[in-house]
Amino acid sequence: EEEEEDEYHSDEDDDDANEVVEEPAEELQPEEEAVPELPGPPATPEMKPCDIVDKLFKDGSSLQEACKQKYDGKYYGWKCISGATTGGLCIPPRRRKLYLHKMEGDEVKDATALRTWFVKSAAVETFFLWHRYKQLNGKGKDTQGAGESPPGLSNLSSGYASSYSGSESEEKTPKKSLQDGEIPDGFLRQMFYTIADYRDILVRGGGDTNSGSEKDGGDSSNNNNIVFLASGKENEKKMKQIQDKIDEILRKTNSENQATSGAPQPQQQQQPSGQQRENLWSTFAQPIWNGMICALTYTEKSVSGQKPQITQDNDLKKALLDTDGKKPKPKTDGTNGKDYTYGGVRLEDENSGTQALSPNAPASPTSPQANGARLADFTSRPAYFRWLEEWGESFCRERKRRLEKIREECTEYDGGRKTKCSGDGFECTKNGPNKDKNFKAFDCSSCAKYCRFYRKWIKTKRTEYEEQEKIYGEQKGIYVQQKTDAEGNKGAKSINNDNAFSTTLDTCTKAADFLEELKIRPCKSDNDNGGSDIKFSNTNVTFGPGTNCAPCSQFTVKCNGNVCSGTKGDCNGGTITAEKFDTMVNSPEEVVMRVSDNNTNGNKFDDLQVCENAHIFKGIRKDVWKCGNVCGYNVCKPKNVNGKKNENQIILISALFKRWLEYFFEDYNRIRKKK
Repeated sequence: EEEEEDEYHSDEDDDDANEVVEEPAEELQPEEEAVPELPGPPATPEMKPCDIVDKLFKDGSSLQEACKQKYDGKYYGWKCISGATTGGLCIPPRRRKLYLHKMEGDEVKDATALRTWFVKSAAVETFFLWHRYKQLNGKGKDTQGAGESPPGLSNLSSGYASSYSGSESEEKTPKKSLQDGEIPDGFLRQMFYTIADYRDILVRGGGDTNSGSEKDGGDSSNNNNIVFLASGKENEKKMKQIQDKIDEILRKTNSENQATSGAPQPQQQQQPSGQQRENLWSTFAQPIWNGMICALTYTEKSVSGQKPQITQDNDLKKALLDTDGKKPKPKTDGTNGKDYTYGGVRLEDENSGTQALSPNAPASPTSPQANGARLADFTSRPAYFRWLEEWGESFCRERKRRLEKIREECTEYDGGRKTKCSGDGFECTKNGPNKDKNFKAFDCSSCAKYCRFYRKWIKTKRTEYEEQEKIYGEQKGIYVQQKTDAEGNKGAKSINNDNAFSTTLDTCTKAADFLEELKIRPCKSDNDNGGSDIKFSNTNVTFGPGTNCAPCSQFTVKCNGNVCSGTKGDCNGGTITAEKFDTMVNSPEEVVMRVSDNNTNGNKFDDLQVCENAHIFKGIRKDVWKCGNVCGYNVCKPKNVNGKKNENQIILISALFKRWLEYFFEDYNRIRKKK
């Protein structure tokens, strides 16, 4: 029988995360001598961002195009890219599916048209993100993962996970919050992440910038470029087209500047391409952000017998935009105390989440910080650290959600089950089967199902964490060196002004320190861990099995006829525990299971050396159980399981057989996919 799919999804299902192989950069050709150019077409007329968004959404074809691009039916999880030994960065599913507007023909011919292209891309992305956020955080929220797409559009899988929506006691739905002029903290943080990724495309797409740093020069098609790595194979051609277009516009700008000055500039006085891209972003950033805010004012309007239309909601327009309806409300508006302008919005102290700027704080996007990171500062942080923070937030939120579901299905929590269940699917207070029915049906299959999902998911997350941990020191070193080099450079505002981030890196030597220093809201309280903060430094607990998935601590024994014969100890009415196993069992026998294991410590391929060069598994471990007849029950106790000896647990033989089947099908499917 085919195993039921994990509705939360396991990132192991995403088989697109291949190792990156470094290739030599293409040989750079000498620049051709400049020749006079004929007058080109007139410059693209500049439109206000909200007018661009309005025209875009009224047309509707871009949203249909986005459906095809973003929702292709494939699940996109976190994708970790690493070398053989160095570890690597992990790319969020949100970034992997980032919307890129079409760029065909001569539509994007100058900087103004390029700015419009970015506004369109970010506006559509924001519209889709907001719809998904409402699905996952509103009343009757969809906890099934990625089931729907925007209303009125094709029903395809989105691949987005839920986002944290604020405090636990918050009763407002995302829709109601927005109507009150307040963007929920969790979604505002997603907007920060998103505009930062668009900045990467412009600023970091032109050089070999694997770390997310802003080096000058290099070939934009280099396979180690952070922007190309994040785009993946499916969008590599499109990203190459975008980067070529940006370079073309920059060369045209240089040529026009040279023609205006009347004489060619000396080579040493020409701006490096990296700085030109920075300068271009400084003029693009605010319009892009304004377009994203405008996109939030559009909703679906259904008319009987007609296709749904995307129209601007006047109430949302009044709540979020200024009196002209063209830009976010400034802090001087005074209607709701929120400031979502480009210069005003900020990341508050990460202990408190993402919020709009208070009315008394300075508004310049590059002025010294007032209790938090400005948008301009946050977007200029290296991609590795932004994505590590996003990974930590996503991990804590999803871990909490999964453990709450397990508690609901496996315990007496909140009036749910009447009795405790083991993670293998048996009620702990029921009498176990007699020796003729060791393979009876499970008492609580849903508990076993969600524990199985969690075991697979947490295994993947541990691997992702370890990959990012390995490269943390290298990435920190790159950033520190850049900061040192930029201390005398007046143009290096993105490094010099982000004091909060620099201070965090100064005190954090490991990825665990960095994540714990942030104290992102979903990581601050964990019911499965005694209500304390999640500790990334304690990997065995944070990435360990769910507490409520543990086996039953004991079995109640009830003798029927001669079922209890041939065993030692007081059986009838008594209990079987791990402590009593050794005194009650008759001649235990060893049961050995060999299963795949990502832990590369010790002997990675114990007793199965033939698998070492097959490049399917990172390791094979040997689990040893001792099993015997106890009071008519076939019971097993671990002797050496997952590298640990004599764990204080016992399980029925049926539960052990169930585990073996699960391991078998998981490993078999991995082997089958490699053929």
